[in-house]
Amino acid sequence: MFLNEQATVEHFRKHQAAFQKLVVDWLASGTGSFCTGGTDWMLWHTDPPIYKVGNTWTMRVLAKDGWTDRSFKSLDEAAATIGMTAKELSKWQRQMLALNIECIKTVTITYQGKSGRYVQCALPPTMWGYGVRFAPASSVVASQALARWASIPPPHARLTMHAIDSGWFYYEGSAQSSAPFSEITGKVLYANGEPAKKVNVGLVAAFGPGGFTDTDEVGRFRGTWLPSGRYRVTADVIDPSIRSYRIWYYPGVLDPDASSEVLVAEDKSIDVGTLKVPMALPKQ
Repeated sequence: MFLNEQATVEHFRKHQAAFQKLVVDWLASGTGSFCTGGTDWMLWHTDPPIYKVGNTWTMRVLAKDGWTDRSFKSLDEAAATIGMTAKELSKWQRQMLALNIECIKTVTITYQGKSGRYVQCALPPTMWGYGVRFAPASSVVASQALARWASIPPPHARLTMHAIDSGWFYYEGSAQSSAPFSEITGKVLYANGEPAKKVNVGLVAAFGPGGFTDTDEVGRFRGTWLPSGRYRVTADVIDPSIRSYRIWYYPGVLDPDASSEVLVAEDKSIDVGTLKVPMALPKQ
């Protein structure tokens, strides 16, 4: 675990040659993803995890009566069920543990109708969603996409991404397979016309990941890092009639089916105008 971005980047620079070798070999292997939680737990692609209890390796397998835990005499025997060998799994695991990488995966990203690949190395704990990304110079699409991504201000403080070396980027947030270069802007106002300050605004995608941001002092919001697509815009504000938070949908309704969807194209920005919500509670 690294306490902050500075510690993470320092770790990367200290072991940069090893990071470089790992991601180059990983891309060359054509492999999708691999996670390891210490020496006794590993997850290959979307297969069930393989873990060790005592001297026995165990894996959940689909049997006639449903899913069941199956024990194996060796890692080789367990690895064979997913088309791998213990040598191959251990090779990746050793490199990752040496670099404090918990998960590594290849991500295909689409930008301007073309596809490229980048590698994401997640550092522990993966639930924090941080680490480094690498786009090889040979993948022009991925290189351009990550550089463009890093140039766009994130929608809130819990996300960030910027270059730390040629082809390398520090990140906090989720991986994206579609270029997240679109944005939705607008304003949230109370019924009396006053701005809804510091209100959480949700950008709910019809398909795939969405996002969220906050309004500023004048009620405006700017949701960035969005893939193109259809979205519902929401505002989570206090409803004075019940003195509790409720989610309101653009242009100002409670029923999501009665809301207006917003369609934003790739690498474009759209302003939805105003989302009206009930009057704020009077200050005590």
